[in-house]
Amino acid sequence: MIQPSRPRRGALVFGAIGVFCGCNASEEVGSIELSVTPYEVPVGAEMLRCQELSLPSDSDVEIVRVTSSFSTGNHHVHVYVSADGSTGGPEKTYDCFQTVDFSKWHLLVAAQASGLDWALPEGTAIHVKGRQSILIQTHYLNFGAGKDGPMIAEGKVALELSAPGDVRARVAAIAGENRAIDLPPYTTGRVEGECALPGNGEILAMMGHYHLHGRKFEAWLRREGEAPRPFYETTLPEPPWMTYTDVVYGGRQAGVVLRIREQRGCAAGIRAAGELAGALQSVRVLHARGRGGGDLAV
Repeated sequence: MIQPSRPRRGALVFGAIGVFCGCNASEEVGSIELSVTPYEVPVGAEMLRCQELSLPSDSDVEIVRVTSSFSTGNHHVHVYVSADGSTGGPEKTYDCFQTVDFSKWHLLVAAQASGLDWALPEGTAIHVKGRQSILIQTHYLNFGAGKDGPMIAEGKVALELSAPGDVRARVAAIAGENRAIDLPPYTTGRVEGECALPGNGEILAMMGHYHLHGRKFEAWLRREGEAPRPFYETTLPEPPWMTYTDVVYGGRQAGVVLRIREQRGCAAGIRAAGELAGALQSVRVLHARGRGGGDLAV
């Protein structure tokens, strides 16, 4: 069973949509950089570090492009915003191997080790409040041949901003993950789940996510009584970020399937339950915009 993060009022589970809306004329234009405080990753270590800060802008912003760049050893970077829109929280950094609390943090954007450079379609943007609380999670691995010393984890996420009058539709993101994977030793398995997408909208981008045991990741849309319509598939060790111009949903279910295989010689099996985040998880990230009127809390 795929478990989505808890949406705020107006947001969607498993799909994330933006709808045509009015914008605040006081919003900022230009760009903003969110930098991670550098930290050391010892040889043979795996580190998941969370850094909380506030958006460095007193005005609301409309984000139209996201780029990320991080040092060697990075596995992924996730950027979240406060779920309740709270602002001005204390800045702090801490280890966070436990799953992020989706009732407190909503996904803004995610990137794999290869980084991200995503320009949203013209007229669309991601809205963030001035001084809204932000959490950046970085995952680093210092394993493998030739790793003879510590590495420094560092990098930044850059947010390019638009003038409010240029935005016709807002975009939001949501992540779902499976915390109930149980794979016996020396076996292969398949994990599958579906969730309804209420309303009508377009999926603009998606990225799968799994750790070293994952072998294939697929996603589809389907209407009741119809065959699934696949729109994402990968067998790469780092599932790619993919963008779309023609993936429209309305009255459809969204589903994902992950095929997994144990590492050769592993006798312990794989089990992911509760807050165990280090074993294996099936995560999908969707960005989408809605079709029709109204507003969306993001």
